[in-house]
Amino acid sequence: IDQEQQKQQTVQVEVKDSKEEQKDEENEQQENKKILAKYRGREQLMNPSVFNMRKVREAKLPSANGHASAAALAAVFDSLLETNSDLLENSILEAARQPHR
Repeated sequence: IDQEQQKQQTVQVEVKDSKEEQKDEENEQQENKKILAKYRGREQLMNPSVFNMRKVREAKLPSANGHASAAALAAVFDSLLETNSDLLENSILEAARQPHR
């Protein structure tokens, strides 16, 4: 009987821990929403500090996740112009340089 009681107590503790973790996650999400609320709205799209926030930089935003310095970006485009680029194979570069209709 002692083993059965121990198992029940263990299950009860695990359920309690799981519920507490869920509450903690919910509280964290609510806090994050409050913090991010001041950055909502059309006027914030032009605010450069929004895109420098860690949450935004870590988000999966295909249209906004290209973070680079001007020098690094220039180096990428420069490597695309070179004939012996380490970035892309020559066949891909030649195809990209062809006029498109």
